[in-house]
Amino acid sequence: RDLVRSRGLGDVYKRQHIWSRLSKTAYHRIKRIFCMKYAIVKSVYARLYNEDGTETVDDVFSGWMVMPDDAAHNNMMRVVTWYGYTGYILTDDIRILSKEEFTRWTGGLCIVRESYVDVLDAPDVRADRIGSLIKGSFVKVLKECKEGWTLIKQADGASGYIRSAYIVKRRMAYGDEQTVRRGIVSAAMSYYGVQYRWGGKSSLGMDCSGLAFMSYMFNGIIIYRDAQINPEYPVKNITCRQLEMGDLIYWPGHVAIYIGNCRYIHATAAFDTPYVTVNSLNPCDDCYRDDLAKGITACGSFYAY
Repeated sequence: RDLVRSRGLGDVYKRQHIWSRLSKTAYHRIKRIFCMKYAIVKSVYARLYNEDGTETVDDVFSGWMVMPDDAAHNNMMRVVTWYGYTGYILTDDIRILSKEEFTRWTGGLCIVRESYVDVLDAPDVRADRIGSLIKGSFVKVLKECKEGWTLIKQADGASGYIRSAYIVKRRMAYGDEQTVRRGIVSAAMSYYGVQYRWGGKSSLGMDCSGLAFMSYMFNGIIIYRDAQINPEYPVKNITCRQLEMGDLIYWPGHVAIYIGNCRYIHATAAFDTPYVTVNSLNPCDDCYRDDLAKGITACGSFYAY
């Protein structure tokens, strides 16, 4: 990186011997920087798959940014999401942008806060529906209108009207600690009762780490998408005794959000509660789960010091 910065890309290409000093990994990283593609999800939501397309690994929503890092193959393209997750997406689900278009799109985004909302062709409840958006989608505000309506631009380039109360500005900064902790729990509770869906993180269905990711994202914090502590992301290890509202509890292949009073909220595939629900670590509590109370492998916090 410093080599490219100091000499310039043209000089690097002219001095072929420089490449021989770089590892193969470094070479491809530098090449990717200067050959970078930009795209956004244009479908209402899309699924990310593993390499052979046999398993869903994640959800992405309308307006979310991705960076394709491979040519399309069998209508699939490898992408890296704006939060660093990698998977394969259908080419029909994304819209390729120039760097300038991408930069314009990412500035000042708003996020859909309700489970499922309609986009109309006029600021009137009797207007025709021209599209729909689900919770977590990104949109651009074009104009604030009368009587609680907002004109928005969607990721597919179309514009339409949406209730102003259905969107909020995308948070990019953290508030004070207690406000953020309460916000994380509130966001998680808003998904209460949503069905369990492997690889999901929408109001249509979500898994455990999807619930954790979305609850933090709505509060301006990006955590690792999977059910583990990743040192490249801001959640760090704490002890179980240090747990506070909004912290994370981990089991092998599972994660939950601690909500206080020994209780936690999580998306579970349990046969009797296959949805987002609340359970307890306290054996005297009606919602106690013995298997999870005894199997904790780690706890994590964004506020670990």
